[in-house]
Amino acid sequence: MEKIKEIIVVEGKDDLKRIKESFDCTVIETKGFALKIETIKLLKKALKYKGIIILTDSDKSGNIIRQKLVKHLGENNKIKHAYLNTKDTEVESVNKTEIIKILKKVGTLSKNNQKDLLTLSDLLELRIIGENSKENKQKIQKHLCLGHGNNKKLLERLNYFKITKTELKRQLTLTNSPRRT
Repeated sequence: MEKIKEIIVVEGKDDLKRIKESFDCTVIETKGFALKIETIKLLKKALKYKGIIILTDSDKSGNIIRQKLVKHLGENNKIKHAYLNTKDTEVESVNKTEIIKILKKVGTLSKNNQKDLLTLSDLLELRIIGENSKENKQKIQKHLCLGHGNNKKLLERLNYFKITKTELKRQLTLTNSPRRT
């Protein structure tokens, strides 16, 4: 499966599933109009790193969400726009062939021959996931501007930004050390 380097921004979880069927990539949902601050921070971080692709439904709501994203993120040459070919179509209802064609036009493609930098075992070992890990996980997500999500999403985002095990250990030490007053 081909890999897209940019983060792809979609409206909802069904859109996310449709994209993941076609490419190995990191996908962020806006969850409709509810653009959370953590999501904006994550997307700003992605812009500095590799860029983003905005792919929203081709209806009025999709255009409003696209405009909101650009407003919050600013004009940037690392924001790419992917558009569906027909009006009033939802990303989730577009066939796989069409999604591949649309994203190949704007995405930076590469063969997926790179091993992930971190594994779920690493996160377990560092007590970022698993039993009694909630506080550490939240600190890492907040401090590294990774947004909220399940363990799999956290791992995907850590690997997207190439955060190493050593860096995670350092961040945990910093966030868990007592503050001086």
